[in-house]
Amino acid sequence: MNTKNMNSRREFFKNILGLTGFALLAPALLSSTSKAEEQRRAAKPAAGGGATEELVVPGKDIAGSLGYMHKSNQAGKNCAGCMLYAAAGKKNGEDVGKCTVMPGKLVKATGYCNSWAKKV
Repeated sequence: MNTKNMNSRREFFKNILGLTGFALLAPALLSSTSKAEEQRRAAKPAAGGGATEELVVPGKDIAGSLGYMHKSNQAGKNCAGCMLYAAAGKKNGEDVGKCTVMPGKLVKATGYCNSWAKKV
């Protein structure tokens, strides 16, 4: 046999062994990734469960500049009816949610600020 045929044969078998090994290991690698994802999701509180973030403090930081208050004094206008609000559960027995203009904090569903925009 000539050297060229031997080299191409060796390459062929190396490639077959490599692909076989990958085919055997791929399910194990993929399942460990999905298990890690499941564990990460399980560590987060479920929507509607106890909200863990802190409530916005009226008059402080961005809440102050937006005129945020925990209880709306505007008829028919509150955070629950705002398009910037997403319900997140309950805190201290009251409905709370996340507001896109006050990231990292929770606002009360009964609250109001100057950025209020009617939910459509």
